Amino acid sequence: MIYYIKILKDLLVAQNITFCNVLCHYRPIILKAAKELRKLTEYSEVYINPDLTEAERILDRKRREDRFNLNQQERNNSSNAKLKCNIKISNDSLENAQKCTYDKLNSRLLNESITREKNISIKCKNGLKCFYKNATSLGNKFDELELIAKIEELDLIFITETWFSELNCKFLNGYESFNYFRKDRSGGGVSIYINKKFSSYELFDEVLCDSKVEQVWCGLQTVNEQIIVGCVYRPPGINEADNSILTSIKRSNEIMIKFNGFIICGDFNCPKIGWHSGSFSSCRIEEDSFDNGLLNTLDDCFYVQHVFEPTFQLSNESPKSILDLIITDNSERIYYIDHSPPLGTKNKGHLTLKWNYELKFPTKNVSNIFSSSCYNFRKGDYAAFSGFFNGLNWKQIFTGLDVNQMYEKFIDYYDMGCKRFIPAKALNKKDKSWMSKETKDCIKKKLKAWKLYLASGRSKELKEEYVKIRNKFHRSINKTVKKYELNIAKLSKRNPKLVYKYLNRNSIIKPAIKSLKCEKSGEIITDLFQVASILNDHFKSVFNKEISEPLPSFDLKSDVECDPDVEGLITKEKILEKLKELDPNKAIGPDKIHGEVLKNCMEAFSSPILYIFKESYRTGELPKLWKLANVTPLYKGGTKSSQKNYRPVSLTCILCKIFERIIKDIMLKHLIDNDLISKSQHGFLPNKSCSTNLLETIDFITEAISLGFSVDIVYTDFAKAFDKVSHQKLLHKLKSFGFGDSPLNWIKSFLSGRKQR
Repeated sequence: MIYYIKILKDLLVAQNITFCNVLCHYRPIILKAAKELRKLTEYSEVYINPDLTEAERILDRKRREDRFNLNQQERNNSSNAKLKCNIKISNDSLENAQKCTYDKLNSRLLNESITREKNISIKCKNGLKCFYKNATSLGNKFDELELIAKIEELDLIFITETWFSELNCKFLNGYESFNYFRKDRSGGGVSIYINKKFSSYELFDEVLCDSKVEQVWCGLQTVNEQIIVGCVYRPPGINEADNSILTSIKRSNEIMIKFNGFIICGDFNCPKIGWHSGSFSSCRIEEDSFDNGLLNTLDDCFYVQHVFEPTFQLSNESPKSILDLIITDNSERIYYIDHSPPLGTKNKGHLTLKWNYELKFPTKNVSNIFSSSCYNFRKGDYAAFSGFFNGLNWKQIFTGLDVNQMYEKFIDYYDMGCKRFIPAKALNKKDKSWMSKETKDCIKKKLKAWKLYLASGRSKELKEEYVKIRNKFHRSINKTVKKYELNIAKLSKRNPKLVYKYLNRNSIIKPAIKSLKCEKSGEIITDLFQVASILNDHFKSVFNKEISEPLPSFDLKSDVECDPDVEGLITKEKILEKLKELDPNKAIGPDKIHGEVLKNCMEAFSSPILYIFKESYRTGELPKLWKLANVTPLYKGGTKSSQKNYRPVSLTCILCKIFERIIKDIMLKHLIDNDLISKSQHGFLPNKSCSTNLLETIDFITEAISLGFSVDIVYTDFAKAFDKVSHQKLLHKLKSFGFGDSPLNWIKSFLSGRKQR
């Protein structure tokens, strides 16, 4: 550190060194020293590599050319030294060399090849992890891509030649996808996947949405920066869209005033450009060609191209040309690009590129701001959770509190227990369910073998080892996926939710309400908040408003009164019975209490639940959270832009539903025991269903026809039957069936003051 500062000081005070010479020969040292200075608090505001003048740009190109030549020379020297080492080992003792294990023989080569990458990863802690690949059909390589995205925690993924279509497109779990589909013929297509921990949106600009160009442009919002993200595919040869591609790049530069950063990746198919030459003077390209136009456009926009090594290899794995480019707004945005093996099992094809995109305004806690987490309830310490709840004096805690305050206290202790005994898991790092430790280990071994193969000077022995590991990796993926799907089929009867979850995850088009048509104005609403408001107003409108009018008189249907005492209605045994029947896979309600916790801690939870249930029944009041519902609109059919074609599904609190069942059981028992339900009623009754209804109907029709009678059938269906029932009339009628004040007061409170969101 002191050494670099001293060099910088000596350079600046030297009288015999011009500024141009300093830039040309010592600029790398100055930049390195400046980066070291920026780590100190007093120099934290130091900004490296500002916008360059034309003279500085020429020097910068010269520096790039020198750096490339030096790197190439070092690689050649390193390869020759390793080759001599391998020959020496073979000549001295061929048999001993063959006995050496794969790892021992090449550990030195591996360490040398990744030393630079380790230093780079330290420098790029505050960047975006990016991945690019020309897939040449992504469908059969998608599982491998998903595994890489999970292991390396990628932020941006660029794919060209996806070969996707509107009816054949795959979505990456945990990522927002932006796609372009080729319409006139097969092949082509580009996709960008952006991690959902960042806010992202597609740029709808007339030029950037030109259908002539296979392109996708997005906006990415980090903590302190807004970045333009683009992906372009240019087919080889002369294309009508060449000028449009250059126009799109120029347009992105025009709107850069609203953004802080820029990155575009893609297969531009410009093999004639010698990017490593810096000034491009050695390139034999025509003045009116796309290649020359691209170079001029990048110069005019002050953009920087970062790929200087071949990105396409032949079947014999020899590098051929630079086809894939990575373009940014600043030369310091990307420090190093890792060239990894192609996806799939073929040797010939485009290499995968990985890099970190440096942020101008790095924030230490970027991931913490965007990441959201929940609890992994399947791995909770429920014995300790139960012990925690058993150690609480619930009678003393609930003394002097109303039912709502009691429930809030219960929720507080529940949250406290979850934080202590339930491990957290990140929502934006969900594993693909089929991913196993074996598949993750295989992909790491594949990358390790690839680096060893490159470090050894592409030896035949290590190539065979790499091919063997690569093929084993793909067999492992296929085997694991099949095993996972077979397991879902076995568990489908017990838990059908797994099947629907798997189908939804792998569906071609994700169901989403993107817009609705306003019935009053006829305007198409795309704002999600307004869409939610329209659906909420529609769901409320179907309910009948209570009108104060005289209630009709009902004759008393039963002399037996159903008004059970609180001690007889609500017991610990009944609560435990309902908790045992609970399905832990059901969705949680607004109180965030999970069924897995209730199921595994039922003995400990039964005591506070008993106090809350008794107080609710005794006072005829419900906790406020029990009157809330999380509503999900489900599409029924017809035009998706009409709110009438959606029906609501409400998710309410699990404990409230348990208490509802207790109330329902005592009411249903009273109705059945006193013959207060029609014999023709088949719905919502034990031992009766649609099947029993159909059997009785068939018997009736068969008997009538056998006796020579004709049969006429009238089918009726009441629209919104449950929604249109008057609550006042319902309670009044229930009273005529013999139900007392205690259950009716609780039902009245249950039906009034409800809210949905």
